[in-house]
Parts: sequence; C-alpha cells; structure tokens
Amino acid sequence: MPTTQVSAIVLGAGYGTRLQKGIEADSSGEYKELIGIPKPLLPVGNKSLLSHWFESLKDNAFVRDFYVITNGFFAKQFEVWGKSQEGIFKHTSLINDHTMSNETRLGAVADIDMVLQAKKDEMGPDTGILVIAGDTLFHQDFDINDFIKYNLTRTEEACSVVYYDIGNEDTRKRGIIEIDENKKVISFLEKPNPEDTHSRNACPAFYYIPPKGIALVRQFMEEHKDKPLTSRDAPGRLIAWLHTHIPVYAYAISGRYDIGSLEDYKTTLKAFA
Repeated sequence: MPTTQVSAIVLGAGYGTRLQKGIEADSSGEYKELIGIPKPLLPVGNKSLLSHWFESLKDNAFVRDFYVITNGFFAKQFEVWGKSQEGIFKHTSLINDHTMSNETRLGAVADIDMVLQAKKDEMGPDTGILVIAGDTLFHQDFDINDFIKYNLTRTEEACSVVYYDIGNEDTRKRGIIEIDENKKVISFLEKPNPEDTHSRNACPAFYYIPPKGIALVRQFMEEHKDKPLTSRDAPGRLIAWLHTHIPVYAYAISGRYDIGSLEDYKTTLKAFA
C-alpha cells in the first residue's frame, strides 16, 4: 500500500532516572532548576528537545499528525507544552500511558502500540509512522525532510532506520546494524562485542515504519505480552523483529546527541549554543 502521509510519534514516557540522579548529585547547583523535568522538555538552545522535533516537521506537507506518548507522572508538564502547539498539524495529541514510576513503565514498544490503537481512526490505512526518541537530537546537518522523501518515494514498502559511524567508540554501548551494498539492513546487533562484528554503524531510535509494518506491531505485542519487560522496552526490539517480516533500509546521518546523563546534556548544550 503506498504511503501518502506520515504520523510522527515521539516517545516521551520514560523517567530519566540516571539524568535526574546526576542533576541532584551535581555540586555546582547549576542545573538544579531541571530537577523533575522530563527529558523531552529539557531546554536545548532556545527550545526544548520536543520543540526541536516539532518545528522541524511542522512545514512538511506529508506529516499530518504529531503524537507524544507520556506517562501519568509527567503528563501535566507535557500538557502545558501541548497547549502552545495546537493548530499546527491536523492532529496534535498527548497520549498518557498512566504509569507513575520507572518500575511500572510499559516499555517503548507498548507505548507505540498504545498510540496506534488510540489513533488508528485518525491515521487511516495509508499512513506511515515516524518513531522518534524524545531524549535524542541529531547533528544540525540532518535533513528530516529528505529522510521523509527517501521513504515516501520508495517503490518497495519498507522500514527505514538511521545510522552513523561510531569509529573507535565501544560497540557494547550501542545497537549496531550490519548493511549490504544497497544499504539494506542484514542484521541488528544489541551492544555486541567489538570482535563479533566489523560494523561500527550505530542505530539510534528513529524509525520510519510503513502501513504494512504498522499492522505487525500488534502481532509483536501479542507474541511478547508474557515475556519480560526487556523484550519490549527498547524500541530497537521492535525494529529488529520487523526486520524478519519486512525489508529495512538504512539512511546515513553524521551523528546524534543522546541525553542519558548530565554529561550528555552538557555536550548537547554546547553543540546547540
């Protein structure tokens, strides 16, 4: 089925426990005003991470919907943000997964599925989804409109991921993909030992999933509903599983900023200063 429109889904239901602990332990007190703020709403430059993604997509004619999945603990903060964004996309919605702690989180794939189930009538059958990690930004040379065009002009219905070369960084800290000469993904490796792969292509949580793939998300959830949370917590688990059912291609980027710790946040601030 050809894709004619895209719905963006930003994953914002995490609890950022490592970052919050880092802020609380920081003796300088420079970042104390960020205690209790969810990572997608952290200021970077003159706007939040979430607003960076929102503004990069708002003028794309193919992106019709902008959905943010959050949790019950941070929902009110996201609601304040959402009130200032109404009317830009046909549908801009916050979906609350109603969890209240990191220990009771549903996992990223369950959150994606929750959005798809809640908004399936709005999205329609010819809609692809763009899944975005709410704690991540890419280097400023990334052209999100080109990425969307790359997917919508493809004759083959396929998923897409992005990747960047980590060089000498430790592969055991990243999800790694192996690709062929046509940039088709051959395999997904979760934090492999460096000697177990020649690839140094890291694959962050940013995926395009076409209508055919969307229909499979529910199947993934059914197959994993009785398995440990780790099997459906990271969104990469879903895309690796989809790879066994539908082609997945890789789109090169120069790099990303992943805000997992206070040091990561400081690095991101410098890049966007």
